[in-house]
Amino acid sequence: MANVYQFRQWSLALLRVIVGVIFAYHGYLKLFVPGGFKGTIAFFGAIGIPMPVYSALLVSVVEFAGGLFLILGFLAKWASVLLIINMAVALFKVHLKNGFLIANSGFEFVGLLIFSSLVILLNGSGNLSLDRIIFGAEEEPKEASEAKSSRKSRISVKNVSGSGVVARTGISKEPGYLYFLDKKGHVARVRMARRGKRTTKKQEVLLKLWVERKQGYLYYIDGNGDVAQSRMARG
Repeated sequence: MANVYQFRQWSLALLRVIVGVIFAYHGYLKLFVPGGFKGTIAFFGAIGIPMPVYSALLVSVVEFAGGLFLILGFLAKWASVLLIINMAVALFKVHLKNGFLIANSGFEFVGLLIFSSLVILLNGSGNLSLDRIIFGAEEEPKEASEAKSSRKSRISVKNVSGSGVVARTGISKEPGYLYFLDKKGHVARVRMARRGKRTTKKQEVLLKLWVERKQGYLYYIDGNGDVAQSRMARG
């Protein structure tokens, strides 16, 4: 789960940069390309946007600055809010009535930008962002924290000597299952045959502990559901 969390963070950063480049480029065309701003004013006036000059300036600045903020990962959530509002106006004022296809000035591209900005708003900037540098990393989800705790337990169980409990799991055994420590050191179980039902060879991993087995020990899940070890007889 920790690897999934890290992958999600880096994929968010990639999405943020791509969406930011798109918005910043469109804002640049409106603000800095000759005729771009005048064309935007004329278009806004034609479709009935109030105060077209100020509205065109606001939209252009939001797209350009908001795109730059997304690229840098600075105040990305706030930038996403403004960009979503900007695109929502374009959606309902221009594109929605033209159907889905962008070839007919439909809403597929605008809808994709709104959805992408919403993902950034809900999940944050991800890694490689100024938000992370300035404000620190966001709190990891419970699953990622538990995975890190499991890795810590792997270090501790290596040093356990003698017979007894190696690691507490908090697992409550259910009737009809055989519980064991698999080859990777994870707590697993398989359904046992009962009442005419055939047993299954497919194991279900319940908890990843990465217990490193010591030679000369037998490992099992005790009555409390904890991982235990017992020294085997030699000679």
